[in-house]
Amino acid sequence: MDQVEILLNKLLGEQGLIYAVLSNLRKKDENSFTKVTIKPVLIKENLKYQFTYEYKTKVTHNNLSNDESVNEIISLLNDKFKQGVIFSKEADYHILINKKGKVNILKKQATKSEVDISHNRVKTYIIEDGVPCDFLIRLGVMTDKGKVVAKRYDKFRQINRFLEMVSDIIPKIKTDKPLNIVDFGCGKSYLTFALYHYLVNVLELDVN
Repeated sequence: MDQVEILLNKLLGEQGLIYAVLSNLRKKDENSFTKVTIKPVLIKENLKYQFTYEYKTKVTHNNLSNDESVNEIISLLNDKFKQGVIFSKEADYHILINKKGKVNILKKQATKSEVDISHNRVKTYIIEDGVPCDFLIRLGVMTDKGKVVAKRYDKFRQINRFLEMVSDIIPKIKTDKPLNIVDFGCGKSYLTFALYHYLVNVLELDVN
């Protein structure tokens, strides 16, 4: 697997990776993802690599740095998959791993043209996916590690959209004295908790 690591460090270090696909599971697992795709994305103007894990009934994402991406790909090829295809600016690389763990890399003519990653901008939220937020964890929207639960993503987006509207009016409010908030919460009061979190924990305002 050393030659794969060398190749990945070269491609990611030169920002040469356009797209990659890992497939062909070593062992069938009904609960596991069956394919992983990787592409470069911009997050707050920083280059990351977005890993998309495809399950039978859902899709999850993870955005990683160069070093994290190399480690994740190596780990997936060691433990999960027997095949990978990496599309780069200079060539296509087909990675094949046999039952004994022997790695073979086939280099072929490049088939994908370079993409403008400015089109691959990832939506950033006031409350970020991947960063633990206490009230969202308690409400079951996030895991303890800060990952948004797939079936609660609509709620996660709704909360952030609400906070974006709040953020638009903050500059028009006098914040040099305590803010008095009147809130008629209902249900599980997601937005009540979100508003408190944003004003007190993020903006550090004095709020009643």
